Amino acid sequence: MVDRHGNVFIVQSHTNDNRLIGRLAASQWNSTHTVNLVTTNLPHLPHMRDSDPKSADISPDGAELLLLTHHTAFYWKILDDSVLTSIKHHYTELPTKTSKLVKGIAWDAQGRNYYELSVGDNTTTPSLYIYHRL
Repeated sequence: MVDRHGNVFIVQSHTNDNRLIGRLAASQWNSTHTVNLVTTNLPHLPHMRDSDPKSADISPDGAELLLLTHHTAFYWKILDDSVLTSIKHHYTELPTKTSKLVKGIAWDAQGRNYYELSVGDNTTTPSLYIYHRL
């Protein structure tokens, strides 16, 4: 994910106890030296599996964050322009149709609606769902 200032956020999955989110500052993009990520633990979220989270996105205006797991989409309002601080605060669970077949989540270009992509299997094709903001 990239915020409106060009900072990059990387979410670690595939571990049951210590899920991290890391931040690479925009100023470090062109560095020729090894840089360290600033990290914090993701909060405990309900319904998480070992391979969660699956996907995340920051809205185009940098004010909102989505994070998708096998069973739930989570939403945060980004406070004081800080993703790492905001994820430690209250979240909202959003509707999802991609349970168990989840692949990705993303905002639309205006940040009004979001999309989820499900994975196809031998009997189904991938599906793209749009969720309109009420």
